[in-house]
Amino acid sequence: MDNQPFKDKKRSREYSLLINISVAAILLGMVVFVLIHGRMDPARTTETQDADSDTTRHATDERAEALRQKYIDRMKLYESETRAEIEQLHLSLWSPGSITELQEQEKKAIESFGENQFDAALTQLDELLEKVSGLQSIHREKFMAALENAQQAFTEGHSEQASSAINDALRYRPENRDAQQLKKRIDSMETVARLIREAEIARVENNLGKEIELLDEAIRHDPHRTELVQRHNRLTAKHRQQLFDNRLQQAYRALDSKDIKQARQNLLQLERMNGGHPSLARLSDKIKQLEKELSYQNLMAGARAAEQEDNWQQAESLYQQAKMIFPDRKGLSEHLQRASKINQYTRIMEQSLQRPQRLADSRIAASIEQIIQESAEQAEHSIRLQQMTTRLKNTIAEMSKPVAVTVHSDGYTHISVSGIGVIGKVTEYKLKEGLKPGRYLFKGERRGFRDKLVEVHIKPEQPVDIRVICDEAV
Repeated sequence: MDNQPFKDKKRSREYSLLINISVAAILLGMVVFVLIHGRMDPARTTETQDADSDTTRHATDERAEALRQKYIDRMKLYESETRAEIEQLHLSLWSPGSITELQEQEKKAIESFGENQFDAALTQLDELLEKVSGLQSIHREKFMAALENAQQAFTEGHSEQASSAINDALRYRPENRDAQQLKKRIDSMETVARLIREAEIARVENNLGKEIELLDEAIRHDPHRTELVQRHNRLTAKHRQQLFDNRLQQAYRALDSKDIKQARQNLLQLERMNGGHPSLARLSDKIKQLEKELSYQNLMAGARAAEQEDNWQQAESLYQQAKMIFPDRKGLSEHLQRASKINQYTRIMEQSLQRPQRLADSRIAASIEQIIQESAEQAEHSIRLQQMTTRLKNTIAEMSKPVAVTVHSDGYTHISVSGIGVIGKVTEYKLKEGLKPGRYLFKGERRGFRDKLVEVHIKPEQPVDIRVICDEAV
């Protein structure tokens, strides 16, 4: 609290003393003057006395006004500041009698001021301020003492003493945040102590998760227990590491079991726990390698199954996919090469069987027979290829046997066979060696008539009669 009112009171008293001394000095001078000069002139003496009286009244009025103004200034300060400070003392909680005393003292000062007793009013107001200052000192000392006692009792674990002391401190300063915070901690002392005991039991039982749970609950009750927070943090880090290690082991066990899905799930959980851990890169590589291996094995199994079903196109496709995964895997190239050759021979034979008439050409037939010989090794692995080889051989044999062909005409038409030769003008002509199965174009020519073209499809073992006559005049 500001001590200015007390300094002003001291200066007021000094000022009053100086005025009294001055008046006494003036009176003493007048006495000396009379003794020295004898009897004074009555008229002059009266004038002098009147003048002195006026001076004295003027000085008294000035002093009264000064005291009046000083009271007013201090009362304004009291009303604007000191009353608010009194409210903050919460006297009703620890010294209700002081409220009455202060009110009575304030009333005295106001009454004296109302009676123009400014000196008495100012003195009474100063006494009021001194009482307030004294109460403030007591308030501060008692609060600090109660708070220190509460803190000490709390530190020593004496809950009842701590509770009593903190309640005492709050009587002085109910709004004080430090005291309120300490009360919360004191109120939770027994609960926190119980949780700590249970946490110690969990520690002995090596139940790390339970111990962390109990410490976490204790910290929620008293967040300022730094030793608990530090231990909780250490155990949490240790527990996280244990969980991480266990999850990592599960992931590797899943890999050993070739359970890609489980390994992937474990990896995702590990990344959430500690995404930057170096072991995760190694685990990810191993999972990818296993995925490749399993994919390769599935492709190879599918290709072998396709071989068993004589589906060499699918087998070749699966072998090619497997080769993209492991290009240098032993034995893969041989499997792929076999499938590729079987499919190649199969396509050639299919095309030949779709156009059997081409096999009537000895050069084409010879080429196909060469291919049949080359495919013999691969045909051992493909029933379909074997069947096609047999069909193709039979077709070549059929297409190589001539078929009887008889040409009928009118004896005037000149007949020739494209690519074979000339028959001439005949009425009936039987080709001596016949013609091999296939498509042939017979042409008839006669002067004055349009040419006659007859296309004939000769089939194996089916004799053919052909009529070629130019009968359309030009």
